[in-house]
Amino acid sequence: MKYLPFFAVLRRPAAWLFTGALLGAHPARSQAPDLLAATYYVTGWLPLGGPTLGEEAPHLLAAPAPIPLTVGQSVKTTAASDEAQLYTFHMMAGQVAHVVADQQGADVVVTAQDPNDQPLAEVDNPNGSKGLEILWLQAATAGNYRVAVHPLEKNSTGTYQITLEAVRAATPADAQRLRAQQLMAEGRKLRGALTLRASSAAERQAATDKFAATYATWHELKDVREANLAMLSLAITSANAALVAAKLPSSTNKMTVYYSPGFEARALAIRANLEPALAFLTTKLHVSPVVNLAILNQAGWLLPHPQLQIPYGTPHSVPGLVLLPATLEFDKAVVAALKSGLTASQLRALEAAGGFIEQQMQAYFEDIAYHEMGHLYAYDYGVKAPTHWISEFLATYLMESYLIEN
Repeated sequence: MKYLPFFAVLRRPAAWLFTGALLGAHPARSQAPDLLAATYYVTGWLPLGGPTLGEEAPHLLAAPAPIPLTVGQSVKTTAASDEAQLYTFHMMAGQVAHVVADQQGADVVVTAQDPNDQPLAEVDNPNGSKGLEILWLQAATAGNYRVAVHPLEKNSTGTYQITLEAVRAATPADAQRLRAQQLMAEGRKLRGALTLRASSAAERQAATDKFAATYATWHELKDVREANLAMLSLAITSANAALVAAKLPSSTNKMTVYYSPGFEARALAIRANLEPALAFLTTKLHVSPVVNLAILNQAGWLLPHPQLQIPYGTPHSVPGLVLLPATLEFDKAVVAALKSGLTASQLRALEAAGGFIEQQMQAYFEDIAYHEMGHLYAYDYGVKAPTHWISEFLATYLMESYLIEN
């Protein structure tokens, strides 16, 4: 990984040993194992929608004549960097068309126009350059309808395959599909206008509501693929809203905690430890960021922000949320690594100074939750650190300020 986490001054001997092993590596060349990757906080470094969201469409040059499509026909081609590739097919009034663009290295946007060249729909899911872009259309009048495909980013290339899957009479479920598609497009437009600092809570909530409604519709239709994409868009916009939409159990006091089923006791215990720090930091810094807590098992670990792909068990934070594991595989892996490098006498000395290593490491990783809270407060206070090292230092400084005073 490019940067290593800086967990700073900790009182447990095993934590010192673990931290020293981390900091002893060169930050630009470290080959640390995946379980240690991505432990630094990403707010302020990762754009709200990821690199493919909220960006303007590339400038499009004059496009060639449309390629006729028939039902069941597929066309595989290379996306041109500066032009839309056009396809056309005939629909009768009231019919529904189902078009699928299979991205095979090209991250594309798919749009549609009616026979009068009026825009009908646009799809661009947060699935990068792999996966499907599925477009649904309903004809208001008979005529030739056009679909345009162009790369999301200017000067990018790659291949895709487009298929006209069906042109048929509309069903009641199609009305829901078309509505979900429209909600997704509206949510993308709202999210594209958001910034981490300048956007109001109402603006952020408006985008969140669109994606939540999209997810609910696809979930009702039992379309797992589209529901998962809607959940991804929701999570990118608001990690907390994604946990609500997933219907995880929760408990609200000074801090809301979401938890995987069966882990309520652990969730409430950790929250009880963190809530005094919430009051402390708010009083000292005079800011009140959203700080919620998620205690998740492996099945739910990626729900709050799937794009980050942070290894299970790694304590971290995303805007508005601190995440800790519900189970202790991560802690156990670190303990095993530490023990493998110690002699029997070193192990006895370490445990004599701070207790069983297992207990030291569990407490160490739970203490990182204070550090992650520090990130949320530092950012809300207005600090945008120029490097990850300084960001980690500031978060640890706030953590230590609370722990020392209390």
